[in-house]
Amino acid sequence: MVCALREDGYRINDADPASAFQLDYDSIAAAEGLVAFLSEKISAGAQTEIGIAVALKKRVIIAQKKGTKVEYYNNALERAGAAALTSNDSNEINMALLTKNS
Repeated sequence: MVCALREDGYRINDADPASAFQLDYDSIAAAEGLVAFLSEKISAGAQTEIGIAVALKKRVIIAQKKGTKVEYYNNALERAGAAALTSNDSNEINMALLTKNS
């Protein structure tokens, strides 16, 4: 699994966004899948990473706290079978989703 923020040294790379995008793309391309931890605040970066993973036909798991509104695009991804959605009372995700065969 890839942690985009860790890959970029735990900082937002505002100085060279093209380099940050390429790092995200290459990391997702090399990974088996993507787990996106989402909150009420929409993250353009997280949504871009989800889109990259879907385009590359990677396994995508969208994790969020129970009661968080599922945004339109993420809801569509789940309904289309392009992503799995898990909600929990904590930040733990359903491990069965991680180990499920594609």
